[in-house]
Amino acid sequence: DTFRLERLRLCGDLGQILFTPMDSIYHEDQMRKAMMHSNVVINLIGKEYESDSYDFHDLYVDAPANIARIAKEMGVERFIHFSHLNADPNPPELIYFGTDLPRGNSSLKKKWEGDQLVREIFPEAIIFRPADIYGIKDWYFFKYIYHRRYSKIRHAIPIWREGMDTVKQPVWSSDVAAGVLNAVFDTDAPGNTYYCVGPERYCLNNMVDHITKICAREFRYITDIDVSYIRKLIRQRKNRIVNIDTLQREALSDLIVQRHLAKTLEDLGVQPRSLQDMAPIVTNPYMAFKSMDDEYIKTKYTIPKLISVDD
Repeated sequence: DTFRLERLRLCGDLGQILFTPMDSIYHEDQMRKAMMHSNVVINLIGKEYESDSYDFHDLYVDAPANIARIAKEMGVERFIHFSHLNADPNPPELIYFGTDLPRGNSSLKKKWEGDQLVREIFPEAIIFRPADIYGIKDWYFFKYIYHRRYSKIRHAIPIWREGMDTVKQPVWSSDVAAGVLNAVFDTDAPGNTYYCVGPERYCLNNMVDHITKICAREFRYITDIDVSYIRKLIRQRKNRIVNIDTLQREALSDLIVQRHLAKTLEDLGVQPRSLQDMAPIVTNPYMAFKSMDDEYIKTKYTIPKLISVDD
């Protein structure tokens, strides 16, 4: 629908910036038309859950392979493909939900398979592997601020093992965008894989506690996941918004294999910004009482400091 694209329109002369409709990731003629006069192609196709139309194999294996092949045919100079920091051929499953639930595909496994195909078809492709990306009105932090997050108790925030065994390294969206822009002009970028992470690693429990307290919402506390209740939600919602893959990815700690050899945003001339500095900006749309003077706010919360952890 045209109106859903309005927020994506950029400034430009009349007729210079146009959208090319694409009905399907398998519609090769439309892909060729979209890439016909392009020197840079960036693949950002993805989704949080599998649907009846497309599963993770379609989105993260077939789509990147088709785009890379057609980009090669069209003579595209720079092809940039987005994957995931924890993409792995055999991602671990930390939460046991039983064997009777529809499991679907693992997005991390399919993204790894897609990376291999992209590298094979378009050897000069630039692959970005970001951690969880946060920004203003993003989906990442909103799922922790939302008052009914997979819980039958209104103010509880259920996280696997209360987030004490999970370490995250989220990255600011503008830093990733700057890295992509620099990769377009960097002569050494083609053929490389870049890992996009923030400058510091945080325990998930500490990070969620910090974010929710900044928002000054009603008292929230972090609990362990109630697997039996999650199983009911998965059955009711047909494995979409609440699904096994999303919860498994959330429980998995961010890790760069062979960190001393891996290329990061710093290699593209970008210094990632700290979550400590960006958290007030990210949470501003969700803050309670922000239009009231301090003297009228009855409940005030002590905001815990973000504490970086070692590997």
